[in-house]
Amino acid sequence: MYVAGAVQGSAEGRVVHQPDHPLADADGYVRYPDIDLGDQMSQLILAQRGYQASAGIVDRARNAYESALQIGRS
Repeated sequence: MYVAGAVQGSAEGRVVHQPDHPLADADGYVRYPDIDLGDQMSQLILAQRGYQASAGIVDRARNAYESALQIGRS
């Protein structure tokens, strides 16, 4: 898996009209970060699984090379 690019969110974030929210401004709008946490978590899990798979391949290759060296010593 390769990184194709990075996309920056809006510095303003999302503006939602919620006049009853305690952090609402005078017009009743609340600013939320421009981040989709569900998407971020799924990307994190994909990256973690990719890393685990790559680490497993390196482990198996090392074991195979060590076995080959042991056969050569015998």
